Amino acid sequence: MSASRDREPSTSAVEPPPQQSRWTRLYLKAISDDFVKSVFDHFRNLGISAVILGAALWKYKHPTPDGGVPMDTILVVVLGLLGLLLFFINQMNALNKLQRAGLKSPAVEVFAIAYMMVAFVIIVSLIAGRV
Repeated sequence: MSASRDREPSTSAVEPPPQQSRWTRLYLKAISDDFVKSVFDHFRNLGISAVILGAALWKYKHPTPDGGVPMDTILVVVLGLLGLLLFFINQMNALNKLQRAGLKSPAVEVFAIAYMMVAFVIIVSLIAGRV
């Protein structure tokens, strides 16, 4: 008889694979291509909305010298509203992704408040001409 038949069967049960910690799962998500693409898409969208807001502020500070005030005003309002709308859509998308990723509600709320505070400082700095 062969040696493998002579051994007694193991009485221990097959151990299930160890559970991954929350940090390990988060790390594995963070290095995935989809996550990296999502982060860069988010910041690209923020950049686009900032450029549109910046264009509105530039036009506001540099009106047309030949008296095109009504058109300047319309352009400033449209660009400003479009930039803000795109910014808030991007923020809601980010918060939605955080909730779908399994982040608890208080953490998402803290992120939203911090995000809005940073946005407020950036917008005020743009208006004041410091950026």
